[in-house]
Amino acid sequence: MLLINTDVKAKSSRDIVFCYLVLLFLVVALLYILDPSDTSWGAEDVAFLKYFPVIIAALALSLVFFSNHSFTFEWPSLFNLIFFFAVVGGGVYTVLDGYSLKESFLGRGASIIAFFLGGRVLFHDFERFFIKFSYLVVLVGFLCGIGVAFWAGGFHFIDRPHIYHEEVFIFYAAFIASNYIFGKVSGFLFFLFFTICSILTFKNTGFLIALMIVVHFLYFFYRSYTGVYVSIFKRFFLFFVLVSFLLVVYWFFLNFSNLLPSGSPEVRLKTYEARLDMFFDYLWFGQFFYGSPLVELSTRFGSIEIPSHSDILDVLAFGGVIGFYFFIMPLLIFFLRFFSFDFNSEKNVVNLIVDLSASVVGSIFVIMLVNPVLNQPKISVIFWFCLGVGLAYTRKNIRNNF
Repeated sequence: MLLINTDVKAKSSRDIVFCYLVLLFLVVALLYILDPSDTSWGAEDVAFLKYFPVIIAALALSLVFFSNHSFTFEWPSLFNLIFFFAVVGGGVYTVLDGYSLKESFLGRGASIIAFFLGGRVLFHDFERFFIKFSYLVVLVGFLCGIGVAFWAGGFHFIDRPHIYHEEVFIFYAAFIASNYIFGKVSGFLFFLFFTICSILTFKNTGFLIALMIVVHFLYFFYRSYTGVYVSIFKRFFLFFVLVSFLLVVYWFFLNFSNLLPSGSPEVRLKTYEARLDMFFDYLWFGQFFYGSPLVELSTRFGSIEIPSHSDILDVLAFGGVIGFYFFIMPLLIFFLRFFSFDFNSEKNVVNLIVDLSASVVGSIFVIMLVNPVLNQPKISVIFWFCLGVGLAYTRKNIRNNF
């Protein structure tokens, strides 16, 4: 009896250590995101500090593999495992060939480690720690929102052309978390706050996030009420709201299109063209993620190297159709599961985990289409982690695993 109790305590202790490591790398990533200067409080200039969240995630994963933890490796993870080895392998070969870490896919591939933590999250202690993470998401989102509001009001407190670009996904995630934590009434106030903050970034990325928040808010309403008459009313109401929203957007573009941000179209188009040319030259397998993900552009001040402004095009160019297939399949599987997930039969914390994971993965993926994210561990490590957690919590008969 004593031996059994000791083993249970030891296992519980390992679970707690695992949760603290997971929470630690998420906290570090969120603190980096909070920095309006986009330098992660200076950590971007020091490789060890820049990839510190990834290092902690690797420690958490090693705790799983080198202990008696149970670990669930389901088939969608196989796609990411192959993608991980392809990206890291190509990155290692690139570095060995004389390129720097920044000029390879090695750093981009390392963040995928966080995805595999999803195989070890189906236990009650993790739920408790995820709630703490949700509170932190709301807090960081709120602080970022206050910063954006001051900035939009003309108080430019740092010497930068703008603040919070790819980081605006935090507004969507914070809205989802606040809806579960503070209830529907307060959640509606947070909905207004984070939607307005997304718009006040006055970036095209912010507008996209605002649209996603509105759509998810309507989705909350749609799945919250049941019944035949309620269902008919919901359809008419949603149709009315969507049509009204589209009319407002059309009116805005018609009258204020000159105020919209340009989004550096010339630079973007050049980088997109370079990546598309590479994709069609190496259609099926790309270059096995060998080479630099940076694009060299000529300017009047000389040549510069910048990211391609599209992680998706990077994956297509360097991984080809096959590489992109292994990248996109886990995301498609997750969202197919998400839209068929029975939120009415699960407890609230599980719904929170699924909804928050979907908001993070969905918003960051949209940002990836037109911006570089994978080269920012502070964001990519959260993306991969939430994808792994989302897949774990949306698989069938999840309640039987507790």
